[in-house]
Amino acid sequence: MIKQTWEISNEERNRILSLHESATKNLYLISEQNTDETKKESINLVKRVEFPAGLHSASAVNLESLIDLSKIEEFLKKYPKKNIIIKLNASESQVPNYDKEVTPKKKLNPGDLSKMRYETIRTFMTNWLNGLLTKGIISRMPEFVNTQPIIDKTTPWDPNSSPQDPKYTKHQFVEIEINAEGQEEVKKIFTPEFERVDTSRTPQSTFTEYNKALFYNYSYAPAAVLGMSKSEAEALPGALLTMNREFFLLDPIKKFNLPSFKANITPNGGQTVPVIIYNIKGGIPNTIPSQWTKWDAYVSNSYNLEIPYPADSKEFQSAWIFIYWYIKKGFPQDWDFIGNKPKNVDWNLIDLEQLQSSGPPTITRTMAIQKEEWAKYPMNWYADMVKKVYQS
Repeated sequence: MIKQTWEISNEERNRILSLHESATKNLYLISEQNTDETKKESINLVKRVEFPAGLHSASAVNLESLIDLSKIEEFLKKYPKKNIIIKLNASESQVPNYDKEVTPKKKLNPGDLSKMRYETIRTFMTNWLNGLLTKGIISRMPEFVNTQPIIDKTTPWDPNSSPQDPKYTKHQFVEIEINAEGQEEVKKIFTPEFERVDTSRTPQSTFTEYNKALFYNYSYAPAAVLGMSKSEAEALPGALLTMNREFFLLDPIKKFNLPSFKANITPNGGQTVPVIIYNIKGGIPNTIPSQWTKWDAYVSNSYNLEIPYPADSKEFQSAWIFIYWYIKKGFPQDWDFIGNKPKNVDWNLIDLEQLQSSGPPTITRTMAIQKEEWAKYPMNWYADMVKKVYQS
């Protein structure tokens, strides 16, 4: 059972800080990795093309039946602006090399057979790609990358065994790897209409400047109750996640085919921390607890966002793209704490650096508000006020 308290031991506080510092670092690394993945897309296009001992021609393995050309074509159409890199990895076993496609068969040096098989695949692929180029399906030829043949060292040749033994033939192959690299042209899905979309967290979060300082940016409120410093608070998830249960897209985004929706914010475990919000306009009182409302903050390593659309729907993708933009433009640290980022959303659809709000920066302005308000009413003052409210 998660305990609800405003008094915490130094040992427990250090444990929480250690937990969140670790989570922040780990999630940051994951985020960096995801960023790299937006620059490079790969696809596994073919089962290993295994060649019989001594054979290397296209007819020897019937390449057209082994390589899924339609899948490759679909991949090339998906990334027309990216550089396509084709890497062919050739391997051979320790069976003594002979070219059996000539008469008499010809003795070969180690690695020669792999190179011949490599050239077979490359020629086959080049001819096919030239056909796509002629038809206008692709605008430029992919680049082939030369690789050194790999000679298996795990299964020594036994002269008493058969060259057709699977323990050898499984190392006699060429693998095809195709990558799409480089940034694709940004698709302009954001409009002034999109950028002016309003959001709602809790009714109280817009009453006063002080409440804006509670519900936006850093989680100073729960950190104060836990006895943390401001620098320690800044290692926690942001206030969108700790102080809120849900947020709304109030106005549909017609050009994005996205209706208004509500996203629930659910912590994955963690701790419930009692906090307070100010429930009337005017100056902040020091002695009248009745003007404060009890509230719960949720401090966790990660949070799930529950979207009310099926995962395979266009609304689901659009909602996640909006949430990604909203968090990244408002308080980007929170994105690292989202635990259920979907894998079927193309985050390349937007370029956050190029997007500038067409209206006043209402979200980012709250950073200054928070700094000003927490300078007037520091963290120890807030922690004492929480005690007064909960003890009244």
